[in-house]
Amino acid sequence: MKQIFIVGAYGQNNLGDDALLQVFTQQFSDSQIVVNSARPADTEKRFGVKTVKTYVGVPRFSRLRALMASDLLVFGGGSLLKEIEGSTWTRMMYFMRILLLLLFAKLIGRPTAMLAVGIGPLHGSGYKMLTRVCANMTDLICVRDTASRDLLRAVGVKREVIVTADAVFALSFKTRAQNPRAPQPYAVVVPRYSLTEKQQTEMARACDALMQAGCARIIFLPFQHQYLDKFDDTAVVRNIRAQMQYAAQTEIVETDDVQTAYDYIGGAALVVSARLHALIFGAMQGVPGIALNYEPKIQGFMQESGQENASVELSDVNAGKLVERVTAAWQTRATEAVTVQARAEALRHEAQRNFDLAREVLAKPRGASLLRGTAIFFISATIVNAGNYLFNLILGPVDLVNCGRSNWRAY
Repeated sequence: MKQIFIVGAYGQNNLGDDALLQVFTQQFSDSQIVVNSARPADTEKRFGVKTVKTYVGVPRFSRLRALMASDLLVFGGGSLLKEIEGSTWTRMMYFMRILLLLLFAKLIGRPTAMLAVGIGPLHGSGYKMLTRVCANMTDLICVRDTASRDLLRAVGVKREVIVTADAVFALSFKTRAQNPRAPQPYAVVVPRYSLTEKQQTEMARACDALMQAGCARIIFLPFQHQYLDKFDDTAVVRNIRAQMQYAAQTEIVETDDVQTAYDYIGGAALVVSARLHALIFGAMQGVPGIALNYEPKIQGFMQESGQENASVELSDVNAGKLVERVTAAWQTRATEAVTVQARAEALRHEAQRNFDLAREVLAKPRGASLLRGTAIFFISATIVNAGNYLFNLILGPVDLVNCGRSNWRAY
């Protein structure tokens, strides 16, 4: 049985990342899977995989050991090559860790794949350079949207970049026993911890506007919680709800179960979200969305799913335009649902290509190890140099004796 080492933002109690890991374990069920995780014990228990601890700051060589024992290194979905939140040092170290894994894989002859990844944002020239180097070192690159491919080309990546779709579209869920649409239409609202006070206030106003437009209730669904306070969506959810006129007709659902979140969104008439995978859960079930575009990945997905006009810039949220946008979306939700459902079928097919292409890479004979080749070179060079040294040591005096004679070596 072959072993695959999957690297991603796992173990952070994020429903989107958990959905990604779930689809990777489904698709590679015939292989031994090792995953890096911020909470290894929890990930092992929930997903039945081997784990190594994700390191922050101080390197953990367990990742390199896991890579040495594996047949393929996979960067498993999510936004990969981008300027993450934090200081310049934090961002630089993030890129360097990716580069180290790719370099080590190349040295020991292990194939590498970036599957269904997103690229960006990238602004600094140093980050663009590191992105170019990392991308050119990878054996297979599948990006989840056209914008990611175009950004790689813009930073100078010349190799083939394949546009597929987010891997979650290939995830198999259990079939619901009941009709996904509730008797009274409701909306699912998914904020994000990074929303400012002003943006939270505007979301509260938009939720009230939905209620006035005929929405029976609103389900708030935090997509990340109970990991680190600074990345927890729950506090933002509670603040939005506290500012609502119709707060009594809302509910907060905190769950770490992907299927539960998927079902709540599938039963909704509309999803308003600042989280990518909440929008994807909706599209997979024909539920149209209104997206708060806080990163390029949101706009990229909305374009791929045929909902580019339903993406709202944060500057427009600040300007008070969210109320108008969600009210209009509520009125046209039935028409938009048909369009979204049709596009989702195509995206499901594209998502499967990530894994089909990865299996082709895994099936190929392992390439020559650069580390092995380098070792052979140095050993050979040492033997040759030692031989030359001994040759000169032994025959050097003979050459001195024959110094004045004819050049006998020529014959």
